[in-house]
Amino acid sequence: MRILPGWLASKATYEQFLAFEYKDAANVYWKTFVEYVQRVGSGDLLGLLDAPISSMVVESMLSSFGADVEHEERIRAVLDFFGSDHFRGVPYEWLSTRACAVLKDRVRRGQPTNLKKAAEKISHTFQDIEHVATYGPYCDAIFIDKAMADLVRDSRIGLEKRYDVKVFCEENWSDFDAWLNTLDANLSPEHAAGLAAAYPTSIANPFDVTRGA
Repeated sequence: MRILPGWLASKATYEQFLAFEYKDAANVYWKTFVEYVQRVGSGDLLGLLDAPISSMVVESMLSSFGADVEHEERIRAVLDFFGSDHFRGVPYEWLSTRACAVLKDRVRRGQPTNLKKAAEKISHTFQDIEHVATYGPYCDAIFIDKAMADLVRDSRIGLEKRYDVKVFCEENWSDFDAWLNTLDANLSPEHAAGLAAAYPTSIANPFDVTRGA
C-alpha cells in the first residue's frame, strides 16, 4: 500500500485527517459524475449501464430542481450541500470518514515497523469500513472481526451509542449468543410465520448460531 508511508510521515491531527476524508468523499461524487458525463457525451453508451452508483448521485441532485432554476445555480447548491453539515451527517459519510480518520491516526501514532504486514491488514480494513458504514447505522446488531469492533468502539466514533446498534465479535461471542436467544424467546407468531414463509427449508430455530457446525 503506497499511501502507508505518507500516513506515517504525516504531521496531521485527527481533525485534519477527518476534514480531508470529507473533502475526498465529496470529490468522489463529482469525479465519477464528470467521468460518466464525458463517457456518455463521447458516445460510450455503456456508461449508462456500468457507471458506478456514485456517479448518479450528483445527476440525481441536479435533476431535483425545478425547471426555472438555472444550471449554474443548481451546481452551486450541490457544491454547498457537499460542504454542509447535512452531508457530513449522512450516516454512511459520518461513519466511513471517521473510521478512516481514526485508522490513519492510529497508524501514524503506532508507527508499524513491518509495513508490508501492516498494509495487508489495512487493505482488508477498508472493505470492512465500507460494509459497516453501509449497514451498521440501520441494523439492530452487527457481527464483525475484533479489530474492526475495536475501531468502531473508539470514542471518536462510538458506533453503538450514536446509532443504537450492538457490536459483536469473537471476543463477546457469548453475549451475541445470549442476544440471539432473547430474540428467539420473544419471537412473535407473526414473525415466526414470516420466517417460515421466507425460509421454508430452514430449521425450527432461526437464531441457532451453532447450525451447520
